[in-house]
Amino acid sequence: MLDDPTFVEAFGQVMGNRLARVPKGYPSDHPDAELLKLKDIGFSRQLSDADASSPGLPDRLAATLVVGVPLMHLLASLPG
Repeated sequence: MLDDPTFVEAFGQVMGNRLARVPKGYPSDHPDAELLKLKDIGFSRQLSDADASSPGLPDRLAATLVVGVPLMHLLASLPG
């Protein structure tokens, strides 16, 4: 999901505070080791001044946010 071209085009890479090592119970060479190190996850998109003051801003935001919905659903479904 995080490597999906549509997501990457809209938001780039996820960001967040990271642990120094993979959490206990996971091998250090786990294919998703870098994701497992994340303590939190964030993603964002820069808007130009023209976009931010455009009458089409609500539609632009809605179209962009819908790309992030699958990740938000996944994160919401994880045990806390």
